[in-house]
Amino acid sequence: MYSNERLFVNRRYQRKLVWTLEEKQKLVESVLRKYPVPAILLAEKDEDPGRYEIIDGLQRLNALVSFIEGTFSLVDGRYFLISAFPTAKVRWDAGDFSPLSQEQVITTAEATTLLDYTLALSIMRKASDDEVDDVFDRINSYGHRLSEQERRQSGIQNEFSDMVRELACKIRGDGSPSVMPLRMMPEISIDLPMTKHGYDVKADSVFWCQQGILRATDLRDSMDEQCVADIAGSIISGTVL
Repeated sequence: MYSNERLFVNRRYQRKLVWTLEEKQKLVESVLRKYPVPAILLAEKDEDPGRYEIIDGLQRLNALVSFIEGTFSLVDGRYFLISAFPTAKVRWDAGDFSPLSQEQVITTAEATTLLDYTLALSIMRKASDDEVDDVFDRINSYGHRLSEQERRQSGIQNEFSDMVRELACKIRGDGSPSVMPLRMMPEISIDLPMTKHGYDVKADSVFWCQQGILRATDLRDSMDEQCVADIAGSIISGTVL
């Protein structure tokens, strides 16, 4: 599903990649130890069968795929053994990705454990946008999963919210389709100064951080969109918000 670009992210309600290296490593370690991990929830729209939007599990899916592609190692410095996975090997040979290293790698047995691991998966068939929004909001009502701004923006569809997202994307420099393949997420995600993941948007180079208006972590949590919304709202209402 990943290599065939059948997994998609809808930027209307999904956040960027925000997991730390430690969180990614812990997930991979859990899989290698055969521990249970939370289920992945996808939506298949009636008008687009065979194409799946990720409702819950974006960070987990990205972490597993990123480990297989060699973008990070385990705590002990070992990377995924790409030769143990023919599909990944073909994509590597084709230049689709470049692992950081293949010198220190996990064993063939460990690679097999990871590849054979069964992820719990649920698919909403013939899901409408309203149903997807409702489910996403319910999932993220529990615990600290999204920042407050991300919660406010998720699922909102009107001209004002669309304008805010579009302006914020242009200022950050991460203009892209509103619905994009999972593999493209690093292109619109924030690389923080102290925790670099190789993402394309460098926090220090974005206007809000350059001018000292927001911290890099604020940018990661989409507070730039709140700034854009406040400025636009003040202009429209004639009152400072």
